[in-house]
Amino acid sequence: MVEQRWPAPSLVDRMKATVSRSFERDRRVERYFEAFARAVWPWNEQRLLILVGVLVFIDYATTHAVLVYSGKNFLGEGGLLAAWALDRGGLPMVFLVDIGALIALTLAATVIRQVYLSLGFQGFARSAYIALLLPYAVVAFAAIINNILLAVL
Repeated sequence: MVEQRWPAPSLVDRMKATVSRSFERDRRVERYFEAFARAVWPWNEQRLLILVGVLVFIDYATTHAVLVYSGKNFLGEGGLLAAWALDRGGLPMVFLVDIGALIALTLAATVIRQVYLSLGFQGFARSAYIALLLPYAVVAFAAIINNILLAVL
């Protein structure tokens, strides 16, 4: 009697099986990521983008007001990139750098979100989008408060 042996799975088959197992593991934890993202930001993602845009504009406006109208000549930009922009081109350059940073961050968040959505990971898509944009909103809000305090004190 001849023993029949099945051929060993090819490298491609093993890789497909590994990726399939990885997707299944990821699907099990995805709901926790989405729940955390919803707890941190319960509204839709577009509202976060609008909030970030408004905060960047208010940050620029308060920075402009402090630097131009406060009469305190010793003040300047605290961030490295903003300080460089202020030295190179003044407040218009700071505005362009702010807009460039907002566009770059929004583009990165949107691309990562779309990649996760195309893979079928709704929860990871939302989590990644919020994880990239919400800290920017928090920092912009802190900068606005700082500018207001510098103008008043």
